Formats: sequence, structure tokens, C-alpha cells
Amino acid sequence: MTDHPITPPPELVAQWFLGARAMPVDQWVTDVATQAARWGAVQRPESDPGEIRLTSGEEIIRITPTGFHYRDQVIEDAGECHRLLVDFLRRAMPETDWKHADG
Repeated sequence: MTDHPITPPPELVAQWFLGARAMPVDQWVTDVATQAARWGAVQRPESDPGEIRLTSGEEIIRITPTGFHYRDQVIEDAGECHRLLVDFLRRAMPETDWKHADG
């Protein structure tokens, strides 16, 4: 799932998600995307501002400075971004209890 060199491990994304679960959805998406970008910058400080990719054999989610992309389609609605990310995490990490992500 994390074959791109600056893709955070799913466990770390889950940790960010758990830390932000009390936030409204629009703040949560921004918070997790910001943490992912910071993590990527630390991993490859010499690189240009880049992107975060979550993959499962193929690219599923990409977060860039221009937005949230799901299967190469820009998703502008924060609620839809949340739903797609939670769906991806549930499939990628079925052993995690994601019930707190509902709502």
C-alpha cells in the first residue's frame, strides 16, 4: 500500500485519523493532509512540495498541494474526501475498529 517513497505508513495515517476524530470533517481532512505533508517533507526535505499517495496495487488516493484526488479525480467536498479515505482505510486495515469514523 505504501510503495511510493514518501507515502506514510497506514498505521501512521490511522494514528492521525484517531487523533483528529473529534474535529468536524472539514477540519479533520485538512489536519490529516497537513500532517501527511509535514511527514513527507521530513522524509525528503530536498524534494519539491509533493504529494502523498495511498495505494493498493494501484494509486487510490493522492493528496497534493492542489487537492485531494481519488482515482485521478479531484474531490472538492470535504465530506466526500472523508468518506473515501475512511473507506480506503477500512479495506486496507480491516483489523482496526473504524466505527468512530462514522458520522
